[in-house]
Amino acid sequence: MSVPLTILIGNKEYNVIGESEDLIREASYILNQKILEFSDKNSDYDKIPLLTKTTLAALNIAESKLKANKNFIKKHTEIIDEINKITDFIELNINNPHYS
Repeated sequence: MSVPLTILIGNKEYNVIGESEDLIREASYILNQKILEFSDKNSDYDKIPLLTKTTLAALNIAESKLKANKNFIKKHTEIIDEINKITDFIELNINNPHYS
């Protein structure tokens, strides 16, 4: 179900519609935090237009998400490989009299 709501990004209100109010509010919070993080690191950041700020923040967030996804896939693959090794070991040795 679509939910209309007003969010604040970079001190500007936006009327948006989405499936989850909580997710939209959390996403706007993350975006605002990233904008604040950038402004803390750069004294000239206030001179940058809001569209540029939000674009750079969104790009940074997307990059972080891609890195996290790649790391998750790598770890998932490593776990599956270990499970397969354990399964192979068990299947190989289940009827071995040395392990009875």
